[in-house]
Amino acid sequence: APGALNGPKLRFGMLEESNVTIIDAMMQILTAQRAYEANAKGVQAADEMLRIANNLQRG
Repeated sequence: APGALNGPKLRFGMLEESNVTIIDAMMQILTAQRAYEANAKGVQAADEMLRIANNLQRG
């Protein structure tokens, strides 16, 4: 029949479970934070090396 619904159904009194686990999400956040910190340290080290190279060239 036209317009018949064969998709999702609503059930009252039921709870929908999350499709994300908090522990996995926190681990991903911590991993990303550590990677960001490591990259920031690399950029700082490169900046310091360029500063030293510029000072050597001038002096």
